[in-house]
Amino acid sequence: MEVTEQLLGEAILDGNIRFAIQPILNARTGELIGGEALSRWYTGNGLIAVPTLQYLPLLKRLEWREPFHSILARQWAETAGLLSNIGEVKSYFNFAIDALLDDDCWANIQQEASDNSLFDGVVIELSEMSLSEVGEPELAQASARLSQLQSLDPSISLALDDFGTALSNLNRLRVWDISTIKLDKQLVSGCDQDPKAQAILRNLRQMAEDLGVELIAEGVETETEEETLLTLGIYSQQGFLRAKPMTQEEFIAGHFFPKSSGGM
Repeated sequence: MEVTEQLLGEAILDGNIRFAIQPILNARTGELIGGEALSRWYTGNGLIAVPTLQYLPLLKRLEWREPFHSILARQWAETAGLLSNIGEVKSYFNFAIDALLDDDCWANIQQEASDNSLFDGVVIELSEMSLSEVGEPELAQASARLSQLQSLDPSISLALDDFGTALSNLNRLRVWDISTIKLDKQLVSGCDQDPKAQAILRNLRQMAEDLGVELIAEGVETETEEETLLTLGIYSQQGFLRAKPMTQEEFIAGHFFPKSSGGM
């Protein structure tokens, strides 16, 4: 099925675009430390109708425009509220650089940051993959707007997502106010069998520690990968091994697999 703006807009208005939550765990203790909100396109019976990659770029262009923004912002607030009510659990939301660069979207983002608590305590994820696809003038503009956004709401934290893919720019860690690095699955997958990957991960863990930045490994799918990461001192982990993306109802019911009785 070809995803058009009209089809996607109708899905948003009909309530079929909803956030799933993928837990982020301390793999050493089993403690729930965060949850990433991931957009999913559901059918009426709760099944996933369209693969995410087929519509996500278009969704990122619509989510800050009315009438779609009001609907998705309510879901955003509900998801963030659900996580914050658990305790010291952070909410991670993907953020498109296109939204920062679009003047109409940026006006809505500023309004939200100024008027209410939509961003309170939220970690905004910016994908290294998307950042590598824009030029230096656009990156400079995005950087200035991120600084402005954090000045409007100091509770906002920034995460570099998909770190280790494309042309990851270490200079962003120097000039941007980054609180979290999320290691891409490509660095994690098969790390238990790859001494070079282990050396890279070990050094990234040390770099994050020196910078005072949280490090999260994404895409953890096997117990041997998990154990290797633990040996390397990378405790914060996200992946199908312990928790797939799930509905709010599944999340509340604790449908994930911590290693201990910690967490929910």
